Amino acid sequence: MKPQQLKQLIREQVRRVLNENLKSKNDGGVRLVVAVHNNINTIDELIKFDKKDVNDVMSAFSNPLLNSVKGILKHRYIAVPGQEAKLNEFISEMKKFQKIVEFLIKKPSIAGVKKMNNAWNVIWNHRSGAIIALNGKYEDTIIK
Repeated sequence: MKPQQLKQLIREQVRRVLNENLKSKNDGGVRLVVAVHNNINTIDELIKFDKKDVNDVMSAFSNPLLNSVKGILKHRYIAVPGQEAKLNEFISEMKKFQKIVEFLIKKPSIAGVKKMNNAWNVIWNHRSGAIIALNGKYEDTIIK
């Protein structure tokens, strides 16, 4: 094995070990983010593809979805040093998202589901939702 290949292998091993150590010691917060993601995908799928009634779908999913969102806001995430801003941004976005979910539960509509889905996609893709949910699987995590 060439020295360069050996160095690369050592770097990969060190990164893997560091990521394992950074994985959340409390998986409850991670599971809550995954639960929100799964609920939103299911709601969207049932309404768009299965053509189910919005009122029926929201009555079935309102409690689990809202409880998961509230659970995320109650959970005490601990940021990896240097990642506090990303974690604070995620929590801030989740507070806004909670209001969208509560409004949708009060007045279910297809437009409301689209708005909720779009808001969640922003949180998932750009506000660290996926990073928390995947918890170091594909890239460095932001929570301990």
